Amino acid sequence: MLKNFINIFKHVFNTWYRLEIIKMDVFYPAVVTKEDGTYYGCIVDFDKFEDGEINYYATFGDSMEEAVSNLRETLGLHLADFLDVRKKFPEPSKVEDVKLKENQYLYILSVDPVYEVAKVTNALKKKTLTIPVWLDILAQEKNLNFSQILQKALKKELGIE
Repeated sequence: MLKNFINIFKHVFNTWYRLEIIKMDVFYPAVVTKEDGTYYGCIVDFDKFEDGEINYYATFGDSMEEAVSNLRETLGLHLADFLDVRKKFPEPSKVEDVKLKENQYLYILSVDPVYEVAKVTNALKKKTLTIPVWLDILAQEKNLNFSQILQKALKKELGIE
């Protein structure tokens, strides 16, 4: 059990250490193809897009906005994979080199690798909380989970799920 804890700790530490050294946004071209009312997306440098031919769709959506949002998440997953194996991110393709077909649209995905990787790996960060003593007493009497309540409140405040 202690060995598992140590391995988990090492993984979390190494992940955060690697994330802390990346302090910039990265930009990658993505292509969204509209077919039969559905929007299919791929990231040019990760999903084998070549001369308008897509060998693999990374994601899809019922709208352009949903497909692009899903592409951002997919890019986060790709970047997490590269960090896990300690590989350098691929160089982004030049926009002028991306050839599109009539039903295809080019997007430039701009992501913060630290944020995206933390989101898809669900990395946790310990925060210190200061509240009035009387509120702490009432919350402990009800066995409330401060972390869960804070997460829900922050998501509500930020307008996310």
